[in-house]
Amino acid sequence: MAQVALNPARASSNERQVHRRRKSRWPRHLPAVRLFLSTLVVGCALSPGCMSRRLDAVERERWARAWIGAINSRSVEQVEPLLRSAAGYISPLAPRVLGPTAAVGHIAGFWRRFPKGRVELKAVHGNRHDIVVEWLAYPQGQGEAIAGATVLTLDRGEIRWVENAYNAALLLKYFYPQKPAGERTGERPAVNTG
Repeated sequence: MAQVALNPARASSNERQVHRRRKSRWPRHLPAVRLFLSTLVVGCALSPGCMSRRLDAVERERWARAWIGAINSRSVEQVEPLLRSAAGYISPLAPRVLGPTAAVGHIAGFWRRFPKGRVELKAVHGNRHDIVVEWLAYPQGQGEAIAGATVLTLDRGEIRWVENAYNAALLLKYFYPQKPAGERTGERPAVNTG
C-alpha cells in the first residue's frame, strides 16, 4: 500500500487521491449516522415504553400474581389479555411453540383435565426483561404437588414470550391412569385349562 505523505501539497497525484479517498469515506456518512442516533435517542426519550426500564421487585411480583391469578381463575377472559401480544408459548406438554390463541386453548385443556387443580405462587425472580415465577401445582386441588417455573419475557409492558418448565412425567399418571392387570390392553387374563 502506498504511504501517504504528511503534507498533501508535496505528495504525488496518486498519493493525493488515496489521501482524499481515505479522508472522505467515513465523514461523508457521519452526519447521517449522527442524525439517526439522535432521532432514536430523542424519540425514545419522548415515548415511555421505548427503552425498557429495569423491573423492580414490586412490578415482578405484580406480574407473577396476575399470571397465577389468571391461571387459577379458570377464565379465558383473564388469560387472553395477558397473552394478547405473546409471540410464543412453550410448555413441556405442548407439541410445538404456540401462538396466543393456541396457548389459551392449551391452558384451557389443563382446566378440563384437572377441574380441581390449582397453582400456588412460591417465589418470584427476574432481571431487566424476564420474570421467573416459581410455582407449585396441585393437580387434584390438594395432596401431591408438582414444582415448576414460568418465565415471562416482557417488552414495553406486555408479555412477549412465555416458557413453562416442569417435570411432565409427573403428569402422565393423570393422563394415562394405570388399569388393573386384567384390563390392560395387550394382556390376556390367565385361562384355566385344567
